[in-house]
Amino acid sequence: MSDTEYEQALTAERDCVTAAGYEPSDLSWDDGRPGFPVTADEDEADPDAADEAFPAATDRCRDEHGTLVATVWAAED
Repeated sequence: MSDTEYEQALTAERDCVTAAGYEPSDLSWDDGRPGFPVTADEDEADPDAADEAFPAATDRCRDEHGTLVATVWAAED
């Protein structure tokens, strides 16, 4: 699997996070691994619900678009 294919999967994961209502940063390479930081809005009306929704959304996007690709990419590295 190429770096480009991995970046495409992460871009799809990032797009999914954006569609879920969050604002991830641009995709970047850090220590030889691509990724994108995501932060939750601190001014939520219901912070407890937001604390539960944020990881659920990012985990769903990661599972849907990135986990398998990341595993294969890392195994080939």
